[in-house]
This record gives sequence, C-alpha cells and structure tokens, in this order.
Amino acid sequence: MKKQLILLLLVLLPVVAEAQEKQSVVTLKNGTELKGTIKSIDPTDALTIVIGGVEASIKMTEVAMIEDENKNNPISQQNKSDNPNCNNSAGDSESFVALSDYGRFCFNVLSKTEKTVEVTHNKNVKYTDEKVIIPSTVDYNGNTFTVIGIGEEAFNENKKIKHLVLPSTVKSIGDKAFEQCKYLEQIDFSQGLEYIGEKAFSQCFNLTNIALPSGLIEIGDNAFFLNKKLKKVDLPNSLKVIKKEAFAFCLEITEIILPIGLERIEDRAFFATKIEKIDIPNKVAFIGVQAFLSGTSFIAQESIIKWLSIPESVLEIGKDAFCKFRGGFGNTLPSKCHIEVLPSWVNEAEAKRIGLSEDSFKDYISSTKK
Repeated sequence: MKKQLILLLLVLLPVVAEAQEKQSVVTLKNGTELKGTIKSIDPTDALTIVIGGVEASIKMTEVAMIEDENKNNPISQQNKSDNPNCNNSAGDSESFVALSDYGRFCFNVLSKTEKTVEVTHNKNVKYTDEKVIIPSTVDYNGNTFTVIGIGEEAFNENKKIKHLVLPSTVKSIGDKAFEQCKYLEQIDFSQGLEYIGEKAFSQCFNLTNIALPSGLIEIGDNAFFLNKKLKKVDLPNSLKVIKKEAFAFCLEITEIILPIGLERIEDRAFFATKIEKIDIPNKVAFIGVQAFLSGTSFIAQESIIKWLSIPESVLEIGKDAFCKFRGGFGNTLPSKCHIEVLPSWVNEAEAKRIGLSEDSFKDYISSTKK
C-alpha cells in the first residue's frame, strides 16, 4: 500500500508543480502589465495575483485584460453565447458576461445588427455595490453594444443596492427587474426611458420619492406596488398609461399631479393611497375599478378625497373608483367632497356607482344650475 501511495505521489507532483507554475498576464487600464500566478478572482470585486512570492490584490474595475501563457483571455472565455448562467429573458439570443467601467454585468444580445443588449441576471455575478451604475455601452467580441434595457428579474431581491443610476440609452425596464430591492433609496432615471414593466420596483420599501423622466409612455402593473414610504411621485407629460395597481398601497402618497398626456388609468392604479385632490387631465378616456379608492384603514372612515374634477373626455369609469376603503371587499363609505366637473353622462345612479356621495353630487348639480 505504501509503495502504491509513493508511486501515485510521483505521478501527481509534476502535474501539481506545472499547474502552480502557470503564469498569467494581467493588463491594467493604465497599460501596466503584471505577470504572475492568479490565486483567486471575484468578478465583482478583485483578483489576487502572486508575483515573485508576493500576493497582490487588484480591483476588477482596474483590469483591462487577463491572459494566460497561451494568450487566452479568461474574461473572453466566459463571454460565450451559450453561457448557462445568464437569465435570458430575450429568448434564444446570445448572452455574455463582460466587464464595464462600472463593474461586471451579464448581458443578453437583443440585436446583432443594431448592436443592442440588455442587462440580465447571472447567478455567478453578484451585484454587491450599494451604488449600481448601468453602463450605456459595453464591448464584446470586438464590437461596442448599446445597453437599451434592463431584463426581467435582473436585480430581483438584491439586498445591497441603495442607489441606482440609469443611462439615457435604457428604453425599458423589464418585469420584476428590481422587485424587493428593499434597501433601494434613490433612482436616477434618465430621459429615454419609455416603459417600466410589471412589478419592476415593487416592494422597494425605502424609496421615498421618484421623478420619472420625460419620454416615459407606460407604467406597468404593480410597478411601484407597496412602496410604503413613497411620498412624492413626479410623472412626465409623455405618460399615456398607468396600469393596474401601479401605485397601489403606496401608503404615504398624499398628492399626485396627473400629466396632460395621460389617456388611461387602470384598475386600482392608486388604490389605498391618501390622495386628497384628483384633477383628471383632458385626454383621459378610461378610469378603472377602484382606481382612486382611498385610505388604508380597515375601520370605516370618510373618504380622503376632498376635491375632484373629471372632464368630458372620460367615457368609462369603473365601480367604486373614488370610494373609501372599508374592511372587507367592495364596502364603501363615500364622504362629501367638492366636485368641480363631471362628464355629462354621469347621473345620480352613476355617481353612486363610482363612489361619490349623494350630497356631493347634489351640490355639484346645484352649482351647475347657477
């Protein structure tokens, strides 16, 4: 047995020695080349290289290229189209991992012709920085690609991000992209964003204010659902659609200025908020069920809404659109509020159906006869 072990060691020792002697060349962005043995690499943090018996740690953001003695680039070797670790929301498109000026990200190629990509999820690329800056471009296989999207679940449930910066090249944010990023406090949007997907920023409990950029057209279902500290929301005039429950259970919103270009406010869009004044713009044609059903208490209280204006452009209003939430489902306790304008088709029965009190409607009718 001892002889067999000695023979095995004699066979293995040269192999181990050869592996230990393998040299790599690390080229930094300032042009410096370091030759040594790479001990470890954390793609999101740093690499450790042994040079002449001395260990050195180098931030990955400072690294331009890593080559082994055969002139193979480990970073490029990981940028394969069949990379199984990328969450490819773009179907069968090519995916790769690459290092940008702002860190290491996984990308899906959306169009090789137009050279566009989206940031996506990669289980081996952990986003550990508190501030995440999405790059506007990334180099891959000798081409420069433009980053035009954030893919589905790209940063879902990340527990590190506090500050997100988006470039002007990003046009869409996919479903659940930042869902349950519980420590996210600040988002720097850039003009160019057109679409925010379903649950994109749902349950981001530390967001307090957002200023959505000019050019935004649609906010998806539950996009900012249950952001319980969110107080201030700035909506751009380009916005056309606010989808179901987009701001539902944003318990601290007391005021909202709806943009002049808005056309649809879908079911429960502002459900369980504390908005007191609702001025519907002149292009809105549809207001969904319980769209502005207000309040957060399970105890019957008067509606929070104190002032309401609905123009003639509105052709459909869902049931209980302007009621007070009262424990259970569908129970309402409308209160008196000032009604500035109502569409001509809203009669007493319709007023009751959409959640207006009898007194409020009578006062409105009396004011129109003066």
